[in-house]
Amino acid sequence: MEHKNILRGVKQIYTSEKLSLISGFCLLFGSITVLISNINENIPIGVAGLILILASGVLNVVAFCYNYRGIKTARSEQPLFSKALLWLFAGIACSVLSVVLKNINATISSFLTTVSEFTDVLVTYFILSALIALAQEQQNTSLKSKGTAAMRLIIIVQMLSFLLSLLAALFETFGWGETANGLLAMGIINIVSELMRIVAFILYLNTLSGTIKMLEQEQPTENISETTES
Repeated sequence: MEHKNILRGVKQIYTSEKLSLISGFCLLFGSITVLISNINENIPIGVAGLILILASGVLNVVAFCYNYRGIKTARSEQPLFSKALLWLFAGIACSVLSVVLKNINATISSFLTTVSEFTDVLVTYFILSALIALAQEQQNTSLKSKGTAAMRLIIIVQMLSFLLSLLAALFETFGWGETANGLLAMGIINIVSELMRIVAFILYLNTLSGTIKMLEQEQPTENISETTES
């Protein structure tokens, strides 16, 4: 059975995750640069760090667009992608409300930011569940095993990252980050959280790559080239 839409969608999700990985590195190095600049004001690298953080934000927007298109394309052939799309929209709603309420109620804003982080975990979970179901359908036990192991590791890593984000939100809510030690602690929390996200991205990319190879093997040659062009 051919899965043209899933192949096309997974390729777009794969592109999204590569952009997110680059964004993660930008945010990581940007956070490290800003942290060093805050510790030692004699090192004039704070502006470079802010530029990297800004670039990370732009890449995240582009990555989100690819992720949305990929999930939407693949859902016609696998219902689990529809659940991923639902949580993707839920995450957007939480993020928008968080920004709107930031100057009105900081506590609720921080809570919504945390919920948005959790919806990211659910989106990843349902996408990986769809890929595992597909591997099982194709009787690809190797990919199924890799996907299952990757899903467990990714969920653990993302949950740890989520808890660190929650801790950072508490720092902001209670004003702990206003002191020098608080700023240092928040900087370290952000760096560790981003390192965990990068590990999750790499595991996720490996599973997506394996799925693409499996699906390409079942496609006629002309269909593969058409899918690649799209």
